[in-house]
Amino acid sequence: MALKIALIILTNLAAMGLPAYAGFINGDFQTGDLTGWTTYLTSNGMSGAGNPFVALVDTTGSGTSLAVFFEVGEAVSDGTQQGGGLSQNLFLAAGNYVVTASIATQEHGFGTSWPGSLFSVLVDGVSLGSVDLGPFPALGATIRGTLNVSVIIALSGSHQFQFQITTPHRVSASITPSQFIDNIAITSVPEPTGVAMVSIGFIGLFLWGLRRRPYGFR
Repeated sequence: MALKIALIILTNLAAMGLPAYAGFINGDFQTGDLTGWTTYLTSNGMSGAGNPFVALVDTTGSGTSLAVFFEVGEAVSDGTQQGGGLSQNLFLAAGNYVVTASIATQEHGFGTSWPGSLFSVLVDGVSLGSVDLGPFPALGATIRGTLNVSVIIALSGSHQFQFQITTPHRVSASITPSQFIDNIAITSVPEPTGVAMVSIGFIGLFLWGLRRRPYGFR
């Protein structure tokens, strides 16, 4: 009996490694639109005509899929990082989380001097991590990457998540590089102390089983 219970505990421990947390609505944009998301611009940000919108693009390098298409930058040239992005509020319990997303930017053949794009994750208005895709190595190049940001939620409740894209150049027709984002997800990370306590419990149960059967398991 003790061995059977021990196996059940081991199975549960394995499952506690990194449980999925299905938090974001329409994180893969398979609805074909921006359902669940709110778009916004930074203080001097601008978005190209008609975007953002959902389109078939190759964000990951493994083939086309539905993703959000942006062309963002400055409304007025001032040399600062400006643009916009997507936001969504999640109700989360206090704890540790990891936020991930597939990102990419594409140059349109007007010159490699154009900088790439800065992709950032903000939680409750605070930037917790970013990836700079750029500058472009060649005309028409596409640069791909991944956002992978650790998030600590101190208080349970509603929290705003922003996926922000900025560039230090003015939006100008088709000259502006395109930016793509896809596969937005959040995963909960178990507290190490919790796993350790369950492990101690398993050891105790194992020793108890040995004590009940002095000549070994039968």
